[in-house]
Amino acid sequence: MLFRSPGIFAAVLAARQSRLGWFCFWVLLVLSCKVVLSLTVAAMGVWLLFSERRRWYGLLALAAGVCWFVIATQFFIPRYSGIEAAGVFRYAYLGNSVLEIIQNLFLKPYLLFGQVFSWGTLEYLIFLFLPVAWGMARPSLVFLIPALPTLAINILSESSAQRNLVQHYSVPLLPFLFLAAIAT
Repeated sequence: MLFRSPGIFAAVLAARQSRLGWFCFWVLLVLSCKVVLSLTVAAMGVWLLFSERRRWYGLLALAAGVCWFVIATQFFIPRYSGIEAAGVFRYAYLGNSVLEIIQNLFLKPYLLFGQVFSWGTLEYLIFLFLPVAWGMARPSLVFLIPALPTLAINILSESSAQRNLVQHYSVPLLPFLFLAAIAT
């Protein structure tokens, strides 16, 4: 877990410098830190593909993120732990498995309203964005695309710890907040 933020920064730097080997190394290192980071890597792939115009880097990150998420949540975790992914209980109002949660996000979006439009979520967003709001210009908001999965996961969780900057759950957002401020 030590390398998740530096690894994300290093992967972005490697992509921008067209260093494919280093990019793959850093993406794999980030993926090895925590399964949920696969969603961040996949979103980083979308950002690299469409915003940065780094086609191969974007496709590699997107494929690696999606593949690792599916393999880890549908094969490794259930097979070796005997249960569903550990964090599923935080989203019990959406379903009892990763696939059911994803399905309900699209088929039953009304389930989200109570969680998304709450004081806890508003407070979390204020504390998260207020310190860097001075450095956010409209063109630099594209740097927040890779942060969207982590932001969504934290907002949708029933656990208030995930909407709290004291815990580690918001750490994957930091590289992209910093990149947005730097770009401004």
